[in-house]
Amino acid sequence: MKKKLAKLGKRALRRDPNFKRLEKAVQKLDKVSADVTPFILLLHSTRQEQTKQEVDFYKERETGSLPTTNDLIGRGEAKEFVTQWLKKLSNEHQDRNISLLSIVGHGGMGKTTLLQHVYEDEMTKEFDLKMWVCVSNNFDVKEVIADMLSTLKKKRPRLDDTLDALQNSLRTEIMSKKFLLILDDIWEEEENRDISKWEKVLAPLAYGKIGSGILVTTRMDSVATMIAKVIKKEKETFQLQGLEEDQCLKLLNSHAFADVENPNDYKRLRFIAGEIVKKLSGSPLAAKVIDGVLNSSLDERHWTKVLNCDFVSPKSG
Repeated sequence: MKKKLAKLGKRALRRDPNFKRLEKAVQKLDKVSADVTPFILLLHSTRQEQTKQEVDFYKERETGSLPTTNDLIGRGEAKEFVTQWLKKLSNEHQDRNISLLSIVGHGGMGKTTLLQHVYEDEMTKEFDLKMWVCVSNNFDVKEVIADMLSTLKKKRPRLDDTLDALQNSLRTEIMSKKFLLILDDIWEEEENRDISKWEKVLAPLAYGKIGSGILVTTRMDSVATMIAKVIKKEKETFQLQGLEEDQCLKLLNSHAFADVENPNDYKRLRFIAGEIVKKLSGSPLAAKVIDGVLNSSLDERHWTKVLNCDFVSPKSG
């Protein structure tokens, strides 16, 4: 089946060069799945122009600390867990300066969105400093340290400075201060993993105040285990699973009917949306990709066509 889909996908790419760019961007985005062809076929089969939302979604991934939506649908329990963990940093006796919590889940599960809402939460004001760094794959040590300094000093340091100079600058900034560091989207492949890189990145953080915390999002728990080894601290892990079906439907409807005054007037479309959601395995990313397609036309034939497409949700990454 996959070979057949891949063959059809290649034909679609030959017909429209834009899809080749889309395929490459999807693969970079989240390593969502080894089989991204079904999503490309889905978009192709609707014969709709890509909306700006869809194009933005597939651009090379770089995350920021600001949430892109006011609603955190289906993740209230997860947010409560993280915020309670942060509160414990102040309330419990700490034998080390830094504590570590890892948010682990497949690509598209909403790890970044969750921590964006945590980062903006009122309770994080108790930290003297906050840093958000998007790490991704094959990261450069000096780049990551520069990103931390850029967050703190509102000015990016020169990368032609020596590693020692950058490390000392970061140490000076966080010296005896309680900090919260988000290391988002770490997905180093096993063959590229180098513990010495993390030792260089994290060395200046040892000078922070007791009660500081690092939050990591990753697809692989082994990455967080390596970081815990570097800072010589036991890590805690929160496994982010897929959304419940009703939560996934709520997310899909919130976007698909975004411009509709009264969504209840579209009972047939709402029924179709419910059937589509059953195919998405609770993936927020899949819901957002699909609802961008649905929102382009509130025509029952269009939505039925999407429903009948042979597509799959993201499963790994």
